Amino acid sequence: MDQREKEELLSRVVPARQKQAREYLQGCSPGTMQRYAPDAHADKKEGWVESEETVKELVKWREEAIY
Repeated sequence: MDQREKEELLSRVVPARQKQAREYLQGCSPGTMQRYAPDAHADKKEGWVESEETVKELVKWREEAIY
């Protein structure tokens, strides 16, 4: 992502979240998926790949969610 693309992305982010967005773009802050699935990794063909254990934990969490 070049500087112009980053600035365009930040222009769409609400001001209260711009600091977090900048930190994420610099690689200083984990993304949402990394918080819920820390052992997951990106794959060019398969997209976001989680371990079988992580998938089971996410399913359990989703089933127990109050919404």
